[in-house]
Amino acid sequence: NNVTKQRKFKVFISSTFRDMNTERDYLNTYVFPRIHQYCSERFIEFNPIDLRWGIREEDSKNGMVLSTCLDEIDDARPFFIGIIGSRYGWIPTEKEMQTLRNSIKNQEPWLLSMINNRASITEIEMEYGALRNKDLARACFMMRAEEINILEEFKDPLGSIEYQKLLQLKRKISAQNSLGRSWELFWHKRKRRDFY
Repeated sequence: NNVTKQRKFKVFISSTFRDMNTERDYLNTYVFPRIHQYCSERFIEFNPIDLRWGIREEDSKNGMVLSTCLDEIDDARPFFIGIIGSRYGWIPTEKEMQTLRNSIKNQEPWLLSMINNRASITEIEMEYGALRNKDLARACFMMRAEEINILEEFKDPLGSIEYQKLLQLKRKISAQNSLGRSWELFWHKRKRRDFY
């Protein structure tokens, strides 16, 4: 039998949603098809996980967004893409902790600490997907250049708590380049000004 066993790998994409549709669409339209073709020629199935289309309304209403995100990150390990712009993102409450699936129950202490400190779902994803497991992650982070013009509705106000937390997250990610081959850090600088 000459049937070749097909291998699979996934990659999780983490970012805020409304302000990062263009970047996510670019990945799905131009980057991922090339990766898919490369993998297909080698009998590998490539599946990017973009939760813009993956969180069911029922899960959202039942407070299961956090649990769903962490499960999907686990399913995609060790591959992770983080995209950061000018918004810190939605901040979950302790209600989300009540719906954690058994597979991630052991994560409760640090998750509760982050939720109590009002961390955004995006920061929690990045912490869980790459920053807490530096030796295991194959991560790529992209940050939108500050000089890119975007609508004010896609920015946290200067000086706000969210803005300060966003800056802290960017600094934390920028400091990770000492991890060598297990970490890739890309500064995402688009020259076009007409995306938004």
